[in-house]
Amino acid sequence: MKTYEALRIKNNLLDFSSIQVETYKMIIEHEDLKRELLDKIKYVMVDEYQDTNHIQEKLSLLLSSKSNNICVVGDDDQAIYRFRGATVRNILEFQKHFNNCKKVELVNNYRSNPKIVDFYNNWMKVTEGRDFKFDWDNYRYDKKIVAAKNSDFMHDAVIQLSTKEHDYLCKKVLDFIKTMQNSNKISNLNQIAFLFRSVKNEDVIHLANYLESNGIPVYSPRSNMFFKRHEVQTIVGCLYLLFPDYVRDVQTSEHKFSLYNFLKDCELEAIKILKNNNFSDFQKWFKRILNNLRIFDVALDYAFTGIIFQMLSFEPFSNMVKTDLNKGVYDTRTARNVALLESLIARFEKMNNISVLTKNNAYGYVKKLFGTYFRFLLDGGITEYEDESEYAPSNCVSFMTIHQSKGMEFPIVVIGSQSATPRKQYDENVENIVKEFSGRGQFEDIESTKYFDFWRLFYVAFSRAQSLLVMLCDASKNNEPSKYFERIYKEISYNADFNKFDFENVKPTNLKNSYSFTSDINVYLTCPTQYMFFKELGFEPIRTGSTLFGTIVHQTIEDINKKIIAEEAKDITEEKIKEWLNINYETASKATNSYLGANLLKAGLEQVINYYKRVKDNPNLVSQSELPITLVNGDYVISGKVDLVVNNKGKYQLLDFKTEKKPNLVKDADKINRVKRQLEIYTYLFEKRYGIKVDGMRVYYTGELSSNPFINFKKEDENVKKTIKEFNNVVKNIENKNFDTKCSDLNVCKNCDFRFYCRRT
Repeated sequence: MKTYEALRIKNNLLDFSSIQVETYKMIIEHEDLKRELLDKIKYVMVDEYQDTNHIQEKLSLLLSSKSNNICVVGDDDQAIYRFRGATVRNILEFQKHFNNCKKVELVNNYRSNPKIVDFYNNWMKVTEGRDFKFDWDNYRYDKKIVAAKNSDFMHDAVIQLSTKEHDYLCKKVLDFIKTMQNSNKISNLNQIAFLFRSVKNEDVIHLANYLESNGIPVYSPRSNMFFKRHEVQTIVGCLYLLFPDYVRDVQTSEHKFSLYNFLKDCELEAIKILKNNNFSDFQKWFKRILNNLRIFDVALDYAFTGIIFQMLSFEPFSNMVKTDLNKGVYDTRTARNVALLESLIARFEKMNNISVLTKNNAYGYVKKLFGTYFRFLLDGGITEYEDESEYAPSNCVSFMTIHQSKGMEFPIVVIGSQSATPRKQYDENVENIVKEFSGRGQFEDIESTKYFDFWRLFYVAFSRAQSLLVMLCDASKNNEPSKYFERIYKEISYNADFNKFDFENVKPTNLKNSYSFTSDINVYLTCPTQYMFFKELGFEPIRTGSTLFGTIVHQTIEDINKKIIAEEAKDITEEKIKEWLNINYETASKATNSYLGANLLKAGLEQVINYYKRVKDNPNLVSQSELPITLVNGDYVISGKVDLVVNNKGKYQLLDFKTEKKPNLVKDADKINRVKRQLEIYTYLFEKRYGIKVDGMRVYYTGELSSNPFINFKKEDENVKKTIKEFNNVVKNIENKNFDTKCSDLNVCKNCDFRFYCRRT
């Protein structure tokens, strides 16, 4: 732990746990901050309180310590995240922290068929069977869930789908799904979800592959199938074969590690492409790149991701990323996997500061990429794309872990993993560390936790079902069902009259997407195709140019403005500004793994000091700095960040900083107009959000040192309305997935990674 903490601090990094710990320490150790914060917080509400850990509990209680107005909502029976530090103790002992704590029991279930509710009530109540017995004792609130739905339903809603013939189980599942489809009882395959303890299990993967081969699409992003996908293996294989020296070393190695089998599979997929006469253009390119990488007779301007972007200009790779994003997750999986692979390799290049391959560095980087990085990724597994706005993608059955399904609901739920047994989840060393750092000992009986966690896990699984709960069992196995499910199978039938059911559609999530002018609208207006690849599919750009200079100048100007706002302008000196800039540079440099020369750092400092000289005589004008604003605008959310709000005796101006020279008012009119529209968006947000009229808009060009650095824009309501209308139209195009139009400006294309794909080289 001490080594980890030292590395984290040295590299200026925060993980999720340390964010919470540092926040808690900051509040506790700074009395003024604590007082100001608690004065502002009147109410605290925490959902899913059973999933909180110790530091989250301490934060919740601290933030509500002055008002004592805190409401927590949770279900101790759904406490299934012990493995990441969550403890059911927080909700079970919550009342002990207060003298007059009111407990409200929410026992009405509006989701499930009454028969299903009775089933999982009974599951939590009966805790003994053949060769096992445990008692909840004080580690559970005694409760009985009541079904709010019509209790007159007299038909079986919990059934088993089982067979004693192992090879027949997959067909039986397929027949079940087909029956649902053919009877028109379901209108979409996403009404069916399969839940397992793990979706990486060989039997689960075999079932998914069987269904897909028989025309039933399966959505299973966490099944560890990423590196088994054809598109991934083909691209990795081609990349691998471009470095024959490394291929020979792998093949002659005495250590046939797991990576060897993966690379062999990739090699076979690549050879199919290299021997297929339909791909002659790609084969010619491959030979040329192979020769370049062998003798390095020309200076290369690319590394691994550069090779992939070139590869995408040829079939079959170009077809892999040609996709209709309106078709949903399953149909776009290939394109998204290609994007994910490229982004993973881009991350490798960033971590190792790789920009180009040379004769001196190529072999070392190849060995590190395949021998270390890919082996690490293979061992850990990679999750495929998950759409947060669509938890049950249309026209697919979902294969999920039980943990993944928490908080969701489906009309039909099929429960697998019936050979599962309670297993020890704790480690004595970890328990000792937790005790040392948290200052409190074990809560539940340590030997009983495996039973508690097992019962809670399957309670969560059973309670996902709305209308029909199906227990999937391969009875040909001696251990299935395990003794912990034996009682269940004695009580449920094999059949159900599906004609008696009315299965609801999966409920839409109704999440509103957020859009900003700079990262969405401006990008789309520049090139809709580029927006699709980078923003929608998730490719990682490599030809972005350095933003480090702009970042540190922006941050240091923000440091100045915040000192002024805090009425500490007297503390600002040129030496202090230099110190801030160096700190900002050191932090940003570590984060981006990029660097600036001494001349650029000197230029940045000069720009910041020049800004300070202009503002120091009128510090009272500086009202707010880096003000984030979000606003719900119909079906979506507009977001933006105003660099500076100026308040001149009640007249407000919005100011944006640009770390460049002032553009030519005539030649660069289009560029200036885009900045104007950006400020008009911010004006709209500011006025709507705060009800304060904006009187003017300005841009400050930090690179303009000797003359007037400002461009002023007159704020006209009609122009603001027009800009918002254009914003709405672009958002509509994005949400309708209209990305066919390519950029008409070849100057933009020549710096785009997809210039090969679009044939703009």
